[in-house]
Amino acid sequence: SGLYLLARLSPLVLSAPAIMAVIAIVGATTAIVAATIAITQNDIKKVLAYSTVSQLGYMFVAAGVGAFFVAIFHVMTHAFFKGCLFLGSGSVIHGMHEVEHELEHDGHGHHLDPQDMRTMGGLKQFMPSTRMTYLIATLAISGIPLLAGFFSKDEILFKAFEASHGFDAAGFAWVVGLITAFLTAVYMTRSYILTFEGEPRWPHADTIKPHESPWQMTVPLWVLAGLSIVGGYIGLPGVIAHGDWNWIHHFLGAEYGGPVAEAAVEGHVSLGVEWGLIALGSLIAIVGVALAWRWFSSAGIAFDERIEARFGSLYRFWQGKYYFDEAYDKVIVRPIIDGSERGLSPFDKYVVDGLVNGVAFFWRGVSFVMRYVQTGLVQSYAAAIVLGVVLIIWLMLS
Repeated sequence: SGLYLLARLSPLVLSAPAIMAVIAIVGATTAIVAATIAITQNDIKKVLAYSTVSQLGYMFVAAGVGAFFVAIFHVMTHAFFKGCLFLGSGSVIHGMHEVEHELEHDGHGHHLDPQDMRTMGGLKQFMPSTRMTYLIATLAISGIPLLAGFFSKDEILFKAFEASHGFDAAGFAWVVGLITAFLTAVYMTRSYILTFEGEPRWPHADTIKPHESPWQMTVPLWVLAGLSIVGGYIGLPGVIAHGDWNWIHHFLGAEYGGPVAEAAVEGHVSLGVEWGLIALGSLIAIVGVALAWRWFSSAGIAFDERIEARFGSLYRFWQGKYYFDEAYDKVIVRPIIDGSERGLSPFDKYVVDGLVNGVAFFWRGVSFVMRYVQTGLVQSYAAAIVLGVVLIIWLMLS
C-alpha cells in the first residue's frame, strides 16, 4: 500500500518537512470526513468500508508526524479488529439471507436488503458468537482501554501531540484525531446496537428466525477477536513499558537495524502529560460508546430520524458522502466521455469505419471482376474445361 511505501521511504520523507505536513493534514482530513460519512450509513458493509478509510487516515497522520513504526503498528491492530468486523458482517449477512429466502419461499411478498441494519436488530439471541466477537472488535476499534486499538490509536495521537508546536499540521492532526476517535466510538457502537440489540425488525420476525453461522465462519471470528484483545501488547507505550517492551519499535526501528526511520522530536513530554493524554483518549472512547449506547439502545433507528430532522441538510450531505461521486462524475468522468465523443468522432468515422468499409469495398470489387467468369452459359464452361485439360496436358508433356 501507499503507507508501506512511505514507511520504507521514511529516511527520504523525513528530509521534506513540508511534505510531511501535507501528509498529516490529508490523513487527518481523510479520517474525519470518512467518519462523518460512516455515522450516517445504513448498510453495514458501507459503515465498515468508510471506517476503514477513516482508520487509513489515522495511519497517514502517524506517517505525517514521523511516527512510521506507529503507523505500521496500527496497520497490524487494525487488521485484527477490522478483519473480525468484516467477517462478522458477513456472518450477519449470511443469517439475513436466510430470512430473505424464507420470506420469498413463504410468499410474504416482502423485499429485504440483507445488508440494511434498519431491518436487523435482536440478532444477539440467534447469533451469539457473531454478536460477541463483533462487540469485542467494536470496543477495540473504539479505543477502549487495554484492547488492541487503544494502544495503536492512542500512540498515534500521542505522537501527533508530541510533534506539534501550537496549531501546526501536527496540532491540527491531533485535534481532528480526537474528534474522529469520538465519532469512531459512536458509529461503531451504532452499528452494533442496530444489528444485534433490541427487537428484530424484519417482517414476520415471530416466525422467521436466522441461525448462527457454521463453525467454519465463527472460529476465525474468535481468533480475530482474541487478537483484537491481546494484539496491542507488542506496542506498549513508553509511559507503561519504558521502551523495553515496545516490540513493534524493536522490530521496525532503524536504531535496531529495522527498515523504518523516526522523526527526531525536540523537547520531551513529561510522564504526567503522557498519562493525561492516555486518560483523555480513554475518556473520549468510553464517552462515545456510552452516549451511542444510550441514544440507539433506547430509540434505535428513530434516533437517526430525529437527527436527520434536526440537521437535515448536514445529515444528508454526510449521508450523500459529500457528493464526491457526483462531483467526480460531473468534473472528470462526463467531460472525458463528452470530449472523447467529440474529439474521437472523426477518427471513428474516417479511420475505424473507413477500414471496415474499405475491406467491404475491396471484396465488392473482387466479386465484380469474378462475376464475368460465371456467365451462366454451358458453352463457356465446356470451353473453359477443354482449355484447362489442354493446358494440363501441355504442362505434363513439356
